[in-house]
Amino acid sequence: MLFGDPSQFAVEAQLEPGPEFGPIQGKNLVGRIRVWIGGRAVGRYDEPACWLGPPLKHLEEMCSQLDGLWDPSFEGLSMDAIYDRLDYLVFLSHRDRRLGCDWSEDKRAKHERESDGFDRFYFLLHSSEAFDGWKAFLLRPTATHLVAVVSQAPRNVVVSHRFPVEEFESVVAAFSVWFHSEEQRLIPRLR
Repeated sequence: MLFGDPSQFAVEAQLEPGPEFGPIQGKNLVGRIRVWIGGRAVGRYDEPACWLGPPLKHLEEMCSQLDGLWDPSFEGLSMDAIYDRLDYLVFLSHRDRRLGCDWSEDKRAKHERESDGFDRFYFLLHSSEAFDGWKAFLLRPTATHLVAVVSQAPRNVVVSHRFPVEEFESVVAAFSVWFHSEEQRLIPRLR
């Protein structure tokens, strides 16, 4: 199933086709998933038996916090510079190189204060093993548009793409409807 326009923003998901795995593990739907941002695939669609619920929950949570996806410290910065700032604040790294391992306690405390709340920008990370190897942040620089800034290991070249807020919200809503319909169809409920 493809929800949205891959040239803008889309979620592509399917129930696990097998034969080695089925579409249910315990009481969880499993399958394949990736996101399309500006015509680029983010995620390994060939990764089998990924739980589909956690990425959906993450996308729904992002929808509920879209108004908070900007920070005044981003003003005047390029998307590359914003990515690097968030990479540092959220992961204490720069394009996947760990920084500050030998910092003093004071320097660590200062970083913790400065970075407080910036984890709200990370996008897709930790929601599914299908997204391992990518690092992405979601921003809302205007009332009508979002920007995803993404890099993929090992090259870590940052790419960004701007797309309408409405597109993101409608894609997440359509994915949610499909997921819950399949969940209701396939997973027996205790009565």
